[in-house]
Amino acid sequence: MTIDIDKYYGKSVKLIDISNQVFTGFVQSVDEAEDGIACIDLINTKQFPDDVVDFKVDEIKSIKIIGG
Repeated sequence: MTIDIDKYYGKSVKLIDISNQVFTGFVQSVDEAEDGIACIDLINTKQFPDDVVDFKVDEIKSIKIIGG
């Protein structure tokens, strides 16, 4: 599955990872990891409200923009 992660930058999203864990948060940044795989950083998630959660695109099962 190819994901155009740039469109999620600055948006609130619902993300399901390949382990079927659901994360709802705000996309703080989109970047390319050192290994060349694109990734996003989520903040304000229920699981880690005070930390940044990093997901590489190959760890994302689905992602969608939520709210406004």
